Amino acid sequence: MRPRCAPRTNGPDHGGYERFPTEKPSRAPRPRDHGQDSRARPRFEAFPRQQSCRLDPGCESPWIDLSSEKGSRTADRVVRHVPRRKAPGLRPSVPTRVREQWGKTYRATSYRELPWFSPRLYPWLKLGIEQRWIRPRTRILDVGCGAGTNSLFLARAGFRVSGIDLAPGAIEAARRRSAHLGLSVDFRVGDALRLPFSDRTFGGIVDVGCYHTIPVRLRAAYSRELGRVLRPGGRYLVSWVGRESTGSFGPPHRPSLEETAAAFEGEFLFLRTEFEPPRRGPFSSYHAVLERRSLPQPPRR
Repeated sequence: MRPRCAPRTNGPDHGGYERFPTEKPSRAPRPRDHGQDSRARPRFEAFPRQQSCRLDPGCESPWIDLSSEKGSRTADRVVRHVPRRKAPGLRPSVPTRVREQWGKTYRATSYRELPWFSPRLYPWLKLGIEQRWIRPRTRILDVGCGAGTNSLFLARAGFRVSGIDLAPGAIEAARRRSAHLGLSVDFRVGDALRLPFSDRTFGGIVDVGCYHTIPVRLRAAYSRELGRVLRPGGRYLVSWVGRESTGSFGPPHRPSLEETAAAFEGEFLFLRTEFEPPRRGPFSSYHAVLERRSLPQPPRR
C-alpha cells in the first residue's frame, strides 16, 4: 500500500507533494490525465514577455512573465520578481516627473522672472575665460543652459557653443535671444543624462546650476555621460549650491565637496576648487575646474 502524502504548501514545484516525516520516501503521483497521455509530465519554460520597467531610472525592477509552453497541459501563469539587470548600452534618463516640472515652470513664468535668471555672464565663467581654463575657440557644451545667457556670452567670445536644457520653453527663449543678437548657437531640448552628441565631441563643458538638480542616485551616471562627450584633457567648469546653504528656498539637492568628488573622480581630475560664502544672495556655492582623464583612474591602494 502506498504511503499517505500531504499536499505541499510552500514548495517550488507545481502539483508536487510532500511526505510526512515518519514515512519512507516515495515517488510523487503523476498528474491527472487531461485528454492526453497521462505519463507526459507538464514542462515549464521561462521566457521574457515584456518588461514593465520604464527608462525612468527611478522605477522598480522589471517583472518577467513565466508561463508554460503549449502542450498537453495548460498551466497557470506565474509571475516572478527578478533583480534588474543593466542592459548593454542602456543609459538612465531624467525622471519624467522632473522633466514635466521644468517644462511647466517655463510655461507658467517668463524666463526673466525666474530667480536663477541673470542677463550677465556668470562671474566664475568670466574668470575662466580670462584665465583660459578652456582652450580658446574650442567647442563648448553648456549643459542646463536655461535661457542661454552664458551660451551667448561664450559665443560672443569666439567659442563654438551648444546649449542643452530639459525645458522647451527655455530653449525657445534662448533661440530668440540668439537670433536677436545675430549669434550662431546650437540650442537643443535634451536630457543631460542622454546627451544627443557623439563621443568626444567637445573640448569643454560648462555647468552653472545643472549638477545640483541631478538626483543623488544619478550623479555617477551624469559624470559618465559628461565624460563620454568630452575629449581627454578637456575641461569641465561646474558651479553648484553646496550643503552649507540650509535655507528652505533653493535646489533640492545640495552636494558637499566629498559627494562631488565621489561622483566625478572616476572620470575627472580636480584641478581647482573654491568655496564662495553668501554675499549678495542666499546661497553658498562651490566652483570647480575638472579635467577629463586621459587614463583610467588608478585602483585604490
